Amino acid sequence: MPESKVVVFVKAPILGKVKTRLAKSIGDKAALEAYKELTLTVLGRIKKLTKVDLCFTPDDSINEVIPWAQENWTTTPQGPGNLGERMCKVFDNATEPTLLIGSDCPYLKEKDLIEAGHALEKNDLVLGPSKDGGYWMIGMKTPTPSLFKEINWGSGTVYESTVLCAKEQGLRIWEGRMLGDIDYADDWFQFKAKTVSLMITMSMSMTLL
Repeated sequence: MPESKVVVFVKAPILGKVKTRLAKSIGDKAALEAYKELTLTVLGRIKKLTKVDLCFTPDDSINEVIPWAQENWTTTPQGPGNLGERMCKVFDNATEPTLLIGSDCPYLKEKDLIEAGHALEKNDLVLGPSKDGGYWMIGMKTPTPSLFKEINWGSGTVYESTVLCAKEQGLRIWEGRMLGDIDYADDWFQFKAKTVSLMITMSMSMTLL
């Protein structure tokens, strides 16, 4: 099966403009460093995929974003509008089955996107639910603008509202793994604890070889 296109929504790493909810607990500078780490983690998980577009904001921040792109990836400004409008535009402009993800779900794996791409062969909509009630991934073959209207973005009802709307449209839905994203201090510290634990485990395994 041909590889589905993957669009990654990213923000330029600008102090005070990223992970603002996290910054309320750990400060702007630490939140910026956290955002960089999360973004590099997500992009590192999908670096072997070839059809990837980094869709960035602000639109004049290409110089800050281009270092994140692999050689064969593309970069596109998100353009104006609220989150739903910008997401909708991705699918309006798509010419092939497309998956859209953010840069704050470090638990995703390449195989999650490959499985979702396969699922698009038989389904109209693929979703990756997140533990906070949103979704970390959405994918479609054809645009469905209604999925991005009257959604309370940032709330705990995004996933539920999207699924309800999709069912009303008669769409066939496939659901991926439920994963956690990083919005608040507890999320961040939990992620860092898991990262340290993994590094210790890997170090012990190497020692035993």
